[in-house]
Parts: sequence; structure tokens; C-alpha cells
Amino acid sequence: MVQQKIEQGIFSRQFFPQWIAAAGVILVMAQLGAMCGWTSPYLAKLSRPDAEPHLDPGEASWVASLINVGRFLGAFLGSGCTHLWGSKHALLHTLVPMALGWALILCAKDALMLYLARVSLGLGMGMAFCCFPLYIGEIAVPRIRGAIVTVAFCGSPFGNVLASVIGAYTSMIVSSCVFLVPCLMAIALFWWLPDSPHHLVKRGDLEGARQAIDWYRNGVGVDEELKAVQAFVQSGDGAASAFKNFLGQLSQPYIRKAICMSMMLFMYMQLSGLNSVLFYMENILREGQVTIIEPALTVILVSVVGAITALASINLMDKCGRRVLIMTSGCIITVSMLILGASFVLLDHDYDPAYIQSFVVFSLFLFMIGFVAGLMPVPSAVLSELFPDNVKCAAACLACLTGALFAFGASKAYQPLVSLIGEGYVFFIHALLMSTVVPFVLLYMPETKGKSLQEIQDILSKKS
Repeated sequence: MVQQKIEQGIFSRQFFPQWIAAAGVILVMAQLGAMCGWTSPYLAKLSRPDAEPHLDPGEASWVASLINVGRFLGAFLGSGCTHLWGSKHALLHTLVPMALGWALILCAKDALMLYLARVSLGLGMGMAFCCFPLYIGEIAVPRIRGAIVTVAFCGSPFGNVLASVIGAYTSMIVSSCVFLVPCLMAIALFWWLPDSPHHLVKRGDLEGARQAIDWYRNGVGVDEELKAVQAFVQSGDGAASAFKNFLGQLSQPYIRKAICMSMMLFMYMQLSGLNSVLFYMENILREGQVTIIEPALTVILVSVVGAITALASINLMDKCGRRVLIMTSGCIITVSMLILGASFVLLDHDYDPAYIQSFVVFSLFLFMIGFVAGLMPVPSAVLSELFPDNVKCAAACLACLTGALFAFGASKAYQPLVSLIGEGYVFFIHALLMSTVVPFVLLYMPETKGKSLQEIQDILSKKS
């Protein structure tokens, strides 16, 4: 009986084409996870004296951080591509710099080639974060839209696991070839998929839009959906009008507050220690003198725990609420950074590493669980709920730019700060920053669980 209900639900034949499109988005998100997971094993390998190419600490810092320079530029490019060619073609275009990035790593003989590769990969990352929510919103029915978004986000930690496993046991040449395969698969899939009906209506191709809706909806409710898409597209008069409307909306205090709130959440995401842990995890383990388990294997296990946590916490946000989840996440991350920082301070004071190494490993597992369960999904979920449709795209662009800016700063500053004050105090800084999450949420962030957009805006208006 239960199985029958499921078959009639989100996995019914009616929604099968939308899940095919979702598979393409999952491949894109897995690419993003692989880009981040690639850094830890290969920076450790390339920092060795006999590595080819060999990276000094300054060059390694640039390799880690330049992906966020590309991500910053990609936010603008992704918005432009979506407006000009539609969300489906914009997603297809995101895969081009991704494929180019892996190809450059495949041919890399020096640090410069790696710099170019990371910028190219970051360009694709920034474009993808702007494009994929719009694509899913345009092709998925409301009944399964949330499920598709949630499953798509799970692609990132699984890409991280793949990069950690492959990076631990293969060369850059082999791993680049492996990562190119799903990238090319996604290119082929998006090339074949129909255009977004919204973009086709915008171009005046009503027959093409009808065919696209017929494919994505499997022939169900085609005429009604076509009328709804036409009404939605006709409600706006292009990018210039949308931009003027966004500037006009900024005069409303609750819109300004919502923008500041979303930017703060994306800032917290990047200042949590994510870049330090994700990019330098293997180096952190080696500097922490961990011998109870091979550092490369620990990186893999931490990534696996992150993927499991992502799957286990799919329904956690709607059960616990956004505020509780992000405050709990902030507390867990704060504790993990305090433990990690204290471990390095004790090592600097010549305490026996045999007694300290377990705390180093434990803190990394604790960090990954806390981050993936709360601070990773909540900012994007809140972003989708705080704004009316006429400002949501511009607000998402601002949030993406904020994330890219702070991600670059955090990743680029890690190596210089380690040289200046030591690992322990760098992690204490992350702990101090994350300790402000709870008061921020209590004072400024409303609970949006189960509330309509109008109810959320009413709450923001009253508190403004």
C-alpha cells in the first residue's frame, strides 16, 4: 500500500522526464564537489620536494584560492547567459569552462597552468550556482521541485568523495580524465534536453514551448502550463526593467534586511573554516602528526561522512526549522574549531602527539557533520524564501558574489596566517567568528519553515 502511494507520488511516470533533467543537474553539482575535493590530496602531493610540478606554500595558496576568483566572475557570466540563452543553455555553457579546467590540469607542467585551470573551474562553479536553481524552477512541477533541489545538492558531497578517493591513489592525469567523463556526459545530456519553456516563450516560439512542456510534463496539463508560463514571462519587460524594479524594491526596509540576512548567511558559510578544512585537510592531518590512520584515508572517510550526513539530513530542515538547524550547526562547528585549534596549540607546546592526534581526527569529522547538516543547505533554502520573484534573481547574484568574495579571502589568507600565527590560532579565529552565529540568528533571522512568502515578508516588515 505504501509502495503504491510512492509510485503515485514523486516517482510516478509523469515526473520521469524531470528526473532525467535532475540527473544532469546532479552531474553538475558533483563536478563542483570534485573541484573542492581535488585540492586536499593534490596540494599535499604537489608540496613534496620531488613533485612535478612542485608548489611552494605561496603557489599552493593561489591554487586553492583562485577557484573563487573564477567563481566571482562566473556569477556575472551565469546571470548574463541565463538572460540571453535561457537556463538550460546557460547550464550547458557552465560545463565548458569545467571541461577546460580539467583539460588544463591534465596538461599542467607548472603552477601557471594550474592557476588557469582553477580559474576556469571556478568560472563554471559561479555560473552553475546562478543557473541551476532557475532551471529546476522552470522545468519542475511544485510537487517535486523541493525534492529535486535537495537531491541535486547531494551531488556535491558525493563529488567530494570521488575526488578524495581518486586523488589519494592516482596521478593528476588519471584523475583529470576521470572527472572529464561525467562532465562530457552532462554536456551530452543537456545538449539533448529540450529548452526551458520560459525561454522559448520569451523568444516567441510558442510551438517549441508547447513541445518542451509536453516533454517535461509527460503530456500532462500542457495547455494550462503554457498559459501560466506566458503570463509569467509577460509580467516582466526584460533585464533593464527587472534591474530598475530591483533598485526600486531596495527602498523597502524589509527587502534590504532580507538581502543583508542572505549575504550574512553566505558569509558565515565561507568563514566557518570550510575552505581551510576542505582545501588543506591532508596537510592539516600531517601537521597534526596523525599516525593512527593514514591522512589520505582520513580525508576519504571525512568526505564519506559528509555524503552520508547530506542524505540523512534531507528532511531535517523541515522538521527542525531553519533557525534551530543553523544555530546547532554553528555550535557544532565552533566546538570542532576549538578542539582543532587547542590540539595544535598543545602540539606547539611539545605535548605528546600520540595523545593529541585523536582529537585532530575527531574535530574534522565533527566539523563535516555540523557543516553539511546545517550551514551548507540552510543559506540557499532561506535565499529562496526571503524574496519575491521580481528581486530573487538579483538577490541570488549578490549572495553568490558574497560567497565567492569571502571564499577567496578565507582560502587565500590561510597559508599566510598559518605562517604568521600558527594553525591553532587560525582555527580559533574560525571558532570566534562562528560563535556569533547564534546571536545573529536569534536577533535577526525569522523562522521561515511552513510559512508563505507573504507571511515571511510580513514578519520582516514588522521587524524592520
